[in-house]
Amino acid sequence: MKKMVCLIVFYAIVVTANAQQPDAGLLIRKSGRQKITAWILAGSGVSLLTAGFLIELSSASDLAHLTLPKDAKLTTGGLLLLTGSAAVLSSIPFFIASRKNKRKATLLLKNENVFYPQFNSKQRLLSLGVTIHL
Repeated sequence: MKKMVCLIVFYAIVVTANAQQPDAGLLIRKSGRQKITAWILAGSGVSLLTAGFLIELSSASDLAHLTLPKDAKLTTGGLLLLTGSAAVLSSIPFFIASRKNKRKATLLLKNENVFYPQFNSKQRLLSLGVTIHL
């Protein structure tokens, strides 16, 4: 009897509980912000990589033998190369997350009110929203 009461209470909670459902507009805005962040990181990373490479290239005495000496220290060009590489690599997860959020926004399940004019009533139905890009 005790198990049955607990089971009924649990079922009533599960049936009436509402989970947060993402809004398509929110996901589109989030996707846009992530894509902007990714492009800023990628662009600044490529700029830093280019600047670091040019600084290292101009500081090399012999262009035919670009090798590191035994007592090589991290120079300005090397630091720019390292920072640019980190920025470019850190932009990749933002591109991936942006694409995932855009996909979630294009395919979304919703509970919507549907009006039946022949019965003059409204009913909540589960609907599937799909966007097809042509």
